[in-house]
Parts: sequence; C-alpha cells; structure tokens
Amino acid sequence: MTITIEEEWKTKTKRRNFFYFYDGNKLRHISKIPEIKKIIEIKNENKHIIKYEVPENLVNNLIVFSTSNKTGNLGYNKCNLNEKNEIICNINVNIKPEMFEIDNNELRNEIEYMREMTSEMINDIKDFIKNYSLNDNFWIFMTKTRDYISNFDEGLISTLMFPDDNQKKKSIEQVMKFIHQIWISLLIAKLLNTKQIYCSVFEQGTRKSDPPSFIFKNESNLYYLWHEYQYIGETPSYLKNERSEFFDNGIFMWRRRDIMVIKSKTGETDFLKIKGNDFAKADLVIECKHLPIEKWLLNQEMFDNLLKSLRAYKEFPPNTNNILLISIFEIPFDYKNRLEQEGITIIDGFHPNNLNKIKEFENYLIKILS
Repeated sequence: MTITIEEEWKTKTKRRNFFYFYDGNKLRHISKIPEIKKIIEIKNENKHIIKYEVPENLVNNLIVFSTSNKTGNLGYNKCNLNEKNEIICNINVNIKPEMFEIDNNELRNEIEYMREMTSEMINDIKDFIKNYSLNDNFWIFMTKTRDYISNFDEGLISTLMFPDDNQKKKSIEQVMKFIHQIWISLLIAKLLNTKQIYCSVFEQGTRKSDPPSFIFKNESNLYYLWHEYQYIGETPSYLKNERSEFFDNGIFMWRRRDIMVIKSKTGETDFLKIKGNDFAKADLVIECKHLPIEKWLLNQEMFDNLLKSLRAYKEFPPNTNNILLISIFEIPFDYKNRLEQEGITIIDGFHPNNLNKIKEFENYLIKILS
C-alpha cells in the first residue's frame, strides 16, 4: 500500500512545506529516496505542487518542515498513520542542522563562512537590543533573518529545508546581507552615542512614503535611518533606451539603497507630521558589501554596474553627495582608487573584530552627521 503526500510552495505567501526522510542518521529530501515516487508536478506563477507516493512502511520515517502563510514561522513534525491510514504529522521532534545530508562542498563552505562572519554581528545586535531595552520593540520582518538572529541553528534549519542547493545558497546570501545591514545600522546609532530610540522596524524595500526603519536621538540631533530604501519613478527621457537590471516595463526602478540616513531638521519623532521637503536630500547613503569581492567587483561589467548604482544615489531623490561603501573584504587599490575618484568613500576590511576600521567609521560619521 502507498500513501500520497503533497509538497507545496506558494510564491506570493510565506507558506512552504517539504518532506524529508530520516533513517536515524541523516535527513534526506524524499526526492532522493528511490522507493518514493513523484507522481505529479504542478507549477505556475502562484504555486508549485509536487505529489509523491510513499510506501506505507516508510511513513514513520518522514518529517515535514513547514512555514506559515503570514508570519513564515518554521515548524517541523514527525509523521505517522492513523487508524484510517491517513498521514498525520503532529509528533514533536528535535532537529539539528547537522542532521541534514549535505553533499555539496561549496554549500558546506558557505554555511561555515556565514557562521564565522555573522556570529559576532548577531551578538552585537542582541547586545544592542538588550542595552536599549528593545526586546518588545525591535521588529525584523525578514522572517529568516529574524530566525537566525534569535537562534542561529533554527535559522539554518529554515534554510536547509529547501530541497534545491541553489535555493539554500540564495537564502544564505540574503540572510547574510540583511544581518550585515542591520548590524551596521545599529552600529551607527551606537557610535553616535544614541540616548533614545523611537522606532526600530526593519523590513525589505521601504519607499519614500514609508516611515524610517530606525529613529534615534543623541544629545545633539535626531536621525532617521531607512533600511533597503528604494526609489521608484518614471524613467528619465535620456535613459529611455538604456537596458539595465534597474528597469522594468518602462518604469524606472533603481537598486535599493542599503542604508540611508537623514539628520532631522525639526526634531520631530512622529513621521506623519514631517513635511516631504525635509527629505529632499539625504545626509548619507551606505552601500554594504558582505561577499568576497570576486562576487561583486572583479570584472569590468560588475564594476560598471556598481558605479552606475552609486552614481544614481547622487542624482535621484533623496540624493546625496555623501556615499560610503563598506566591505567586509579588502578592495584592490586600483578599484578603490577609481571609486574614490568618483567621490565614493570606502572603508574595507570592515568587520566586528577590526577595531581600527570601526574607529575610522566613527570618525566619518561624526564628520558627516554631527
């Protein structure tokens, strides 16, 4: 006798559910188990469904990993059959990341790199939340990023549950990017000797009508900080014929600014009371680079794309003359020199353990934002 199970991945919600087979040693996705047969696959722009036939004697070895529609919260349960031979997955089970079978050495290396690069950043983020008593008022709406910061192993499980290695790698890179950005955002507040925080809500793709991700105040000034701010508007006439990743169906969509900071002119903490012209110009835009430079810089096309997006920060509202590129890795002199000639300030080799670079960052912030 066989039992039919269904995996589902809805593209416009956070709902996912994937089945893994556990033999007491390793977790393997059911597509790698010869006795389990795929019988149908349905894929369109809204969802992806795969149905499998599972021999009855293997059902007790199945574990389902699922995320909810709205929150994306992760859950995992062991399966069995009830008296009607219906599959029920409601048995609590203890899962650890090392239980997943990983055959891809590149993926294994990326996981170790992520663990090494983000561990101190996550500790700093947690310390900041604790020191400013933000436990109930610090919001991260990028679900996986929130999972990793709360509990690294749980976050890693939410990545390893994807059957496809490319999906796992994409998840790792996205989470690393957001952790890096959040860490730098909080470090700005810390280095400016923040005394009070009025708002701390981090989400992906804020626009000019959205409140700042972060509103904080030191003894002298109030600051508004946006995470992943994006400018969307009509394509300028002189760029109509240009082909670029920044365009979509004639609408101008420039790459998101990782971090944007504006020093308040009025000291108003209620964003709804602030006039639009107070945001005509940004005091600082930061481009955050967390990956090795060969993944974003070391050829002419990569350099041209980077320069194009950095130049846009000077041209499109809220425009700025203060652009800082922060990289975890050292940038070769020739590329650094060419960027600096464009008026871009660079701090490379920047990570939690490089105190000299953090001091350099502090001096730069005091110069630009005090």
